[in-house]
Amino acid sequence: MKRNADKGNSVGENNTPKQRKTSSKNGEIETYLSSRYEFRYNTVLGRTEYRSKEDAHFSKVGRYEINTLRRELDNDVGIITSSDNLYSIIESSFSPRINPIQEYFKGLPLVDVSSSSPFSLKAIPKLASCVAVRNSDKWLPYLTKWLVAVVANAMDDRECRNHTCLVMTGEQGKFKTTFLDLLCPPALHGYSYTGKIYPQEKDTLTYIGQNLIVNIDDQLKALNKRDENELKNLITCPMVKYRMPYDKYVEELSPLGKLCGISERQ
Repeated sequence: MKRNADKGNSVGENNTPKQRKTSSKNGEIETYLSSRYEFRYNTVLGRTEYRSKEDAHFSKVGRYEINTLRRELDNDVGIITSSDNLYSIIESSFSPRINPIQEYFKGLPLVDVSSSSPFSLKAIPKLASCVAVRNSDKWLPYLTKWLVAVVANAMDDRECRNHTCLVMTGEQGKFKTTFLDLLCPPALHGYSYTGKIYPQEKDTLTYIGQNLIVNIDDQLKALNKRDENELKNLITCPMVKYRMPYDKYVEELSPLGKLCGISERQ
């Protein structure tokens, strides 16, 4: 016989709640889901995600995924439940709050100062050497400071740790945009944005709040004075208030994304 997971406590003849069984229907649902999937609440994107035990990548939990899980519960263990009930389980402490970007950096191997290690202090100089520049004496220290500040800013939820915008200048067709786009690690693919941003529009706060690197490309050459001042504020402000997509309330969050761009002006 199939069981319905959405009914409340039963009541006895004297209007006294009956003794609850050791395992509730929602508890059985959680046990089933935990045995096959891993769930998390992505604090960067403001959504719940999941993956199977055999999968390395998390996917969003949307309507299609919820309906798929409902079918599995019905077919595999005979539990019938509503979408709302399944959402209420998954969008709770059942799914631990995780910042994927911070987890990525915390999981990296510690820096080894020995020259024989592939994770030595030579990583940034090797990266810098991929670019031929006129002022090489400034390129390495500027790139180093910006990259370190990008990571420091991503690891701090309360303060802005990067007050600079990395800008590469040069002729068109020199792969400046490509180089900047590749600065985001492959494991964090999906946490970078390339394109124009408009400081006066609310979508800009979403780009800044949900991406590690924001490449505004060649937008710098067309900025007016108002946009220039607002762009400076976006780079340096410690906290912003905005409502994340699909959320009900306005929250105060630290801007995650750090800006970079290109210019054909020498």
